[in-house]
Amino acid sequence: MGQPASAVFPWSIVPEPGAGEKRTGYLRWRDDALRGWEWPYFAIRGSQPGRAVAILAALHGGEYPGVLGALRLARMLQPERVRGSLLILPVVNQPSFWARSAFVTPPDGKNQNRVFPGNALGTLTEVLAWRLMEEIVAPADVVIDLHSGDVFESLASHTCRYDMGDAGIDDLTTRMCAAFGLPFAITYPRPKVTGSLAGNAALAGKLSMLIEVGGNGLATDEDAQIIFQGLINTLRVVGTLGGMLPETTVRWLVDGQQLRAPADALWRSAVRPGQPVAAGDVLGTLYDQLGEELARPVAEMAGIALYHLSALAVREGDPLVYITPEVTR
Repeated sequence: MGQPASAVFPWSIVPEPGAGEKRTGYLRWRDDALRGWEWPYFAIRGSQPGRAVAILAALHGGEYPGVLGALRLARMLQPERVRGSLLILPVVNQPSFWARSAFVTPPDGKNQNRVFPGNALGTLTEVLAWRLMEEIVAPADVVIDLHSGDVFESLASHTCRYDMGDAGIDDLTTRMCAAFGLPFAITYPRPKVTGSLAGNAALAGKLSMLIEVGGNGLATDEDAQIIFQGLINTLRVVGTLGGMLPETTVRWLVDGQQLRAPADALWRSAVRPGQPVAAGDVLGTLYDQLGEELARPVAEMAGIALYHLSALAVREGDPLVYITPEVTR
């Protein structure tokens, strides 16, 4: 992907900043399903040519480090040092955020990051996904989606990218993930059908990456700083910011296997995030409400236990542990 010819601000949904200017405010969409909600934004237009970068956080309302990291970046960025433009939405899923809801959006019970590219005539979650694709993702060159383990998830911090079969895009997204500075990075195959924001952005030809830092409903300064510095590093890779890139070490993973609960039960994980496991290793224990052991699920492949459900109560079908094989590059 080449550099744009001029410093422009491509998003028409918010007032356009002047060259070297930052604007903040709240945007509203006219759809009936979104009526009554407003979304905070930071619009930054640099004084030099460069890419248009969209940064979004809190597609899941209980994932907090991305909100704090995005706010720190948005408030500290000096527009005169920016090449290109940025639009930062620090709290995307407003209903879920204010309800402190895990995974789903309260008005319709749907998972915001499973309904993309959305539906203009659908429910709140579907309409919001459609608006995000049409008015935030479509004008962008780069899309960065900030996530965490949800309220009941503990994870090892990692980045995610898609192998799109385009040498230029794949090289840049690989460098973006490596530069972010997290311990792990996953490369997923090109998606055929996906409900995620990052997957649909990749299919639309964008430089797309997803970040996972923190979890369990916590909002720590340490996690916020990790995301802030990771965003700075990534913006340097795509040319939005100048400066030297720090040396980073990342372990590369590929899509693996998700162990799901076979029944409603009490769950105790036997692994910690980032722990290597071998095929046949016990991953945890399921009990009934009288404390009788029901099962000890085991790993069916070797890899890294990237995240696990930290809740005691699990329902049938809940993801318990995700194992991802490690690869050499």
